[in-house]
Amino acid sequence: MFKVKSSSIVSARANIWSLWFSLCLLGGFSTVTHALEQEITWGGAYLEGYYGRSTITRIAQFPIAYTLRHAAWRAKLAITWLAIDGAREDMSIYAIKHATGWADANLLLEYRFTPTPRWLITLAAQCKFPLATYAQGLSTGKIDGGPQTNVYYAVTQNISLFSQAAYWWRGDPPDINLQNRTQLLAGTYWRLHTQFALGATIEHTSAAAAASAGQLYNTLFFVSNITPRWRAIPYVLKGYSTSSPTWGAGLELQYKFAPSVQPRNDS
Repeated sequence: MFKVKSSSIVSARANIWSLWFSLCLLGGFSTVTHALEQEITWGGAYLEGYYGRSTITRIAQFPIAYTLRHAAWRAKLAITWLAIDGAREDMSIYAIKHATGWADANLLLEYRFTPTPRWLITLAAQCKFPLATYAQGLSTGKIDGGPQTNVYYAVTQNISLFSQAAYWWRGDPPDINLQNRTQLLAGTYWRLHTQFALGATIEHTSAAAAASAGQLYNTLFFVSNITPRWRAIPYVLKGYSTSSPTWGAGLELQYKFAPSVQPRNDS
């Protein structure tokens, strides 16, 4: 019986979610409405890489998220079903492991403000709750949490720049001392049409453990506003460090429910 150290792999999956949570604010972000807005997001992705090993690790993920917005506040809850095939390491032990099931639940509470019409800043607290045990190979089995901030700047009406910084305090699974992690992301978003946009990001995440490397990869994405309520985001990514996926691709679908206008009390 061997134990599974899946922290780097789970982090690669979670970092993609942080990008798509940010994208939903792009475009018209200077307006804060008092309507109660709800959105559901789901999709699938495939990631593949050596992660510093001699055997390829393959990951399939199927996430679903619910987002609730009101005025300047936003809350999100996301869960992911995960399938992992590949090499695992526990100290000096290597083995092949296949694991499937629900991995983690991510909860985020965010507040946004616009100092000027061109700038948008968000401040958030986030927490990850395990839905699987460490022995199952889908999660560290511990609660993680930390702050996150996003900054967006509208260069023109159609071109935006954005960045993200996050810090995670991490729980330690049995026999492994995980390091707290920093996550830095920078990207650009180009609106081609009222219905279409292109974007790119580059992201670095610090090492999960002293013996591993940090993750570095970039993502290219396309946004299609199919209807006023439906949006599709296909994407591809390329990794550049030994702990990153070599490549990956996925598709996110977003559905926005009709807003429910809340009465205002301006007295």
